[in-house]
Amino acid sequence: MNDLPQLPLEEIFSHLPLEDLVRSRAVSRRWHKTIDRFKTTSLCVSECRDGFVNERSRLVNGPFAQNVIRTRKFEPFFRAFRRTIFCNLKRLRFCDFLLKMERVPAFTRLLNSFDQLEEFGFLRFTLDSSDLKIVLPLKLPMLKSVWLENLRGIWKLILVAPRLQTIKLFTCHNLRLVVVHAETPEVLITDDLERIKVRKLRNLNCLKYHYGKVASAIDPTFLFGLKQMNEIHLDDSQHVSNIFDQKRRYGLSNLKVYLCGLLLDGPDDPTINFGLNYLNDRSFVYLSISPEAATSLLRRFTDLNQINVYHRIADVQRFLDVLKNFSSIVELEFSCDQEQDLFERLPQHCAVQRLFIRRPFSAISDLDFLFKLSSLVNLEIDASIDAEFMRKVFNELKSVQRFTFKHRNKQVIIELDHHSKQFKVSIGMPGVIEQFADLDATIERIQFITENKPNFRKQTADFIKLLYY
Repeated sequence: MNDLPQLPLEEIFSHLPLEDLVRSRAVSRRWHKTIDRFKTTSLCVSECRDGFVNERSRLVNGPFAQNVIRTRKFEPFFRAFRRTIFCNLKRLRFCDFLLKMERVPAFTRLLNSFDQLEEFGFLRFTLDSSDLKIVLPLKLPMLKSVWLENLRGIWKLILVAPRLQTIKLFTCHNLRLVVVHAETPEVLITDDLERIKVRKLRNLNCLKYHYGKVASAIDPTFLFGLKQMNEIHLDDSQHVSNIFDQKRRYGLSNLKVYLCGLLLDGPDDPTINFGLNYLNDRSFVYLSISPEAATSLLRRFTDLNQINVYHRIADVQRFLDVLKNFSSIVELEFSCDQEQDLFERLPQHCAVQRLFIRRPFSAISDLDFLFKLSSLVNLEIDASIDAEFMRKVFNELKSVQRFTFKHRNKQVIIELDHHSKQFKVSIGMPGVIEQFADLDATIERIQFITENKPNFRKQTADFIKLLYY
């Protein structure tokens, strides 16, 4: 490769994941200089040694997918590449990251040095400290969006961001977020209104409130002073009457109220008690499909892209017509028994990317319908799968990245990185992550472990009996 002309060499480097690209600098001086000319704009930093990030498709997606760095020495790593590879960094996320107390000052200075950041996130980020009053000040003049989720150990985060527009705040139960330039944010997505002083966000245009178990109810005077509010999205019908009452009281005629993405006509809209459910920290609509669910009602949804079926579907044709009318449906979850006919006809009506069959299906005798769903990326089925079927899934479904199933009564998860062609396998709950270079080695390992892995519970019981007798 070192003898290649410069342009083909750079083309090869451009397809490498960022982590491999950084390692390749050590090969030669020429590679060192060539790679330093690459400028990444997105980066996700994680401490996961095995590279497995739970909910990776949600947290490490889009421009971050190929730009994941696993390191516990964040500060020296960033200082080494601050003026080369990371000199034009626009988007930065920390996912599954633990920060020691003694590293906080250096960490804060380093973050504040990235004055071109437009998007920033702490996702499952923990500050390891016994001090309950830790304050983290961040000054990011170009920041437009911040995402904080499962942030622990920080009492107060002071954000100086004069261009901030969007705030996402989830599961940060002890955090106080202080936005210095409170006149700039337009969108707030949160599961707890106590984490931030909403009334100070004078130009807030859209609020998406995913009501959590520990969150507080909406105050009866919540909308007072929020004259710019045009949309409020709720995922629990218990707040609807309160919001409509405040809308009338404060003369907010332009305010649109949504329930799980469904635009409500008023406080007496019959769909309020329709049985809608919202997945707490995501922007996906969950709907209980029952025989009473009308297609005309579903058409009123503004952002429906996921359906969870909790009931047995009596009218298969009507359900398939619903799917056909929504080209945006990308995920289906079936949590109860369904007829084989439904699944046989599914590929004709829906280009689903994520399919979850959560319960054993007594009525399903043939799983070949899966191979007609050519767009599948994530597949989970609660069924026993043999080696031939495993091989067929990855050979025929070219887009599959994750396959979850059962083999000899043990849960198995296979993940395929289409870029590196590496397979990762987890067997059991919880499972140890192992990595393989090809599918045959992956399947052989699954068979070996499921056949030979000892039953520790039975061995322990036998040992206790031996001691007792």
